[in-house]
Amino acid sequence: MLQPNPPPEKVHRARVACNECRRLRRKCDEASPCSACIINRTTCAYREPRIVSPEARLKNLIATVAEQGKTISALTGRLHALEEAAASQAKQPQPPKDFVAFDTAVVHKLVNGYMKHIHIIHPILSRSEIGRLVGILLENRSCASIDTALVCLMMALGEVCESRLSDRRHHESSPMSTPGMPFFSKAVSQLPGNTILHIQGNILAALYCAQFRMLPNSYGHLRTASEWIQVHLQNGTRLDSALILAFWTCSQLESEFLVLGYPSSGLSQYEDQVPPPEPQDGIQDEILNHYICDIVQSRKIRSSDMRDQLLEFNDPVSFPVTNILQARSRATYHHTLAVVYCRVLRDILNGSGNFSKGEIEKLLSDGTQALVHSVTAFQLIVGKLKLVVTNVYITAYMTSMNMMALLEIYQNPDFRPILLKFISTGSIQILLRQTADLTQLASPELSECVNNLTALAQRTGLLHTTPPDTPGSD
Repeated sequence: MLQPNPPPEKVHRARVACNECRRLRRKCDEASPCSACIINRTTCAYREPRIVSPEARLKNLIATVAEQGKTISALTGRLHALEEAAASQAKQPQPPKDFVAFDTAVVHKLVNGYMKHIHIIHPILSRSEIGRLVGILLENRSCASIDTALVCLMMALGEVCESRLSDRRHHESSPMSTPGMPFFSKAVSQLPGNTILHIQGNILAALYCAQFRMLPNSYGHLRTASEWIQVHLQNGTRLDSALILAFWTCSQLESEFLVLGYPSSGLSQYEDQVPPPEPQDGIQDEILNHYICDIVQSRKIRSSDMRDQLLEFNDPVSFPVTNILQARSRATYHHTLAVVYCRVLRDILNGSGNFSKGEIEKLLSDGTQALVHSVTAFQLIVGKLKLVVTNVYITAYMTSMNMMALLEIYQNPDFRPILLKFISTGSIQILLRQTADLTQLASPELSECVNNLTALAQRTGLLHTTPPDTPGSD
């Protein structure tokens, strides 16, 4: 039978090594002389042990205890001070967990960001009204009314603009780290209501949600604002400047959602009853002029009969753009015009339209120009003035659809020469890549649009190195 292994012997460690073994850090058997010194023929010597008298040891011990006593006393004093501070703090009213501090400098900074980048596109509030609302917020330092909620929404949009300018990123997994979300969350609870301030608040909330591709939420706020506007119109509420601006802003924003298949709120049925905005105190003439221009052009184009009235190109900004308002007016004009022409161009491409040869040539020529200008206008805005797009998802979707129409015209051998009069094949390839990149960047949900663009481009040969080109102008 196997015997259990005996326990290993403990390694003997020298308690006092000789000087040479200590210097060389080797084992010493504590003999005198030790084995190592004998083998190496070195002098083996041990240091003399330090003898401390009992009186000295007692004295050192008393000094150590006294020093530790002082340390304990100091720590006890600090602990009592912390306990008193904590007790005093506990007696004071504590802010709620979702507390948002309204620092004066921060409020002005974020509201100014809103004014610079959002207000110039959708001037639903006058400067004097914004100043009044900011004064209320700074006086109360809380978001407890619709007045202060409007300022919180402006601050939320302002922080979005600031984050994009500084190219900051937020973590999708942490909603409260999203730019402007703390202010937006505080304001939402104050939005239920039917006054003009509640309508304006829902419009601002719709604009904020659109910044982060929260389209159902954005549409929900916009639909609420549109329905309350209709209630005011049905009840005969006086059409003051605030209600008129709110009406046309909702009309513009809703038209973008209709492109994506969202249901209409019925607001468009009142367009003939509501006059366009008029100049008013607190809104710069250039801002209001471009705002009115967008409204008038959109209405004119939507109401045009393509068979009876072939549209002429009256570009609202025919000269090179120098600021964000001019760029947006040009983009809005050509986007809307392209939507109208796309319907007719598809009929022509399918051979289902009952048009004369002259009408077909005219429609193809004008429609092609509209599509080219629409796509290039969006490239300008996103590339250099990225904050102008208040709903980048919808704008990217519309641009990808217009690019698809251009590719379908290019694919048709009979109509391609007309297209190449206005843009070269190389420029189409560049626009195709830019549109695909921007569409994918706008939202992962638009990946199907990117796939459709890529598939159609492959069929036309535009994704290959250098397809056959017909000289054309850019």
